[in-house]
Amino acid sequence: MIKLVHAPSKSSYSRFIQDLEAVCPDIEDWVLSGIHHLYSLLPNFGANLALDGKFIDSYATPYGKYKKRKDKRADLEADIAIKQRHHKTGLVTKEKHYGFRCHLIVDTTYELPVAWKVTSASRGEPTIAKQLIGDLGETVLKGAKYLMADRGYSGNPLQNLLKEADITPIIDNPHKWQGEETRQYLDTDLIYKESGEVFWVSDRGQAIPLSYKGYDSSCDSLRYGFHPKYQDKRIFRLKRSVEPIIFNRVARDSQMFKRLYKKRAAVEGVNGRLDRDFRFERHTIRGLKKMSSAVAMSFLVMIGFALGKAKLGQRSHLASWVV
Repeated sequence: MIKLVHAPSKSSYSRFIQDLEAVCPDIEDWVLSGIHHLYSLLPNFGANLALDGKFIDSYATPYGKYKKRKDKRADLEADIAIKQRHHKTGLVTKEKHYGFRCHLIVDTTYELPVAWKVTSASRGEPTIAKQLIGDLGETVLKGAKYLMADRGYSGNPLQNLLKEADITPIIDNPHKWQGEETRQYLDTDLIYKESGEVFWVSDRGQAIPLSYKGYDSSCDSLRYGFHPKYQDKRIFRLKRSVEPIIFNRVARDSQMFKRLYKKRAAVEGVNGRLDRDFRFERHTIRGLKKMSSAVAMSFLVMIGFALGKAKLGQRSHLASWVV
């Protein structure tokens, strides 16, 4: 005989959250404790991190309509945000979201969360990112080498915070130059683009592209030289302090930068599991506190599976529900 099990009602879920918080007020601490253990179990865990924000759309009645209708279907803590998407064609489109946002730092090697914060949708990603990085524990800071993020996180405040933490930012080209294709590097024959490409300008006005030769830590400079075909062995050192966002410690036009930036896709893997496995794509959760608890419980399951598998020596598919 097959027994049908129905999903709990909204009121049952609310009571469950209240009871859970009463007996287990430290769910987030449990998750962070599990993450801490992963550093000792997994090689290079936390070395490569990715940062992004995920909208968790709400299907409750927006607050403005609640005022008029005076019913209980509103979410008084959700709000509206507009996200711009920049396409390769140059087209910029806008998306409207109503609900919450999960600001997330993940390990790109194992696609597991390292730090997060749930806010209303309108809270800016760079602002919360600074809070997340500022609150990272000693274990995370000690293990982190690179942090990947899209251009929305580009800016001096976050750049300076990462510098203090000795984490190298791998953040997309900010695209903030207006009407400038190139800039001159100090009073030299060198020019550079916002993309990080560097050129030497000959007496005839010809811009010859230079090749990246590596980072010089002794003077915090990027080294550039000519392609072997030019038979010119001169090396130019460009001080990062001139324009630190453009002159990234890992040069923007290097293969290493491109390879590291591609690891940002790991965030999408975690976000996809939140939507698919934990059903955040369509939910009935209302209120910031309940949403924060639901996200924390989801990460508790992810980290729990990962810990169990890591202790058995498994190194792949750690967040999968299949043992």
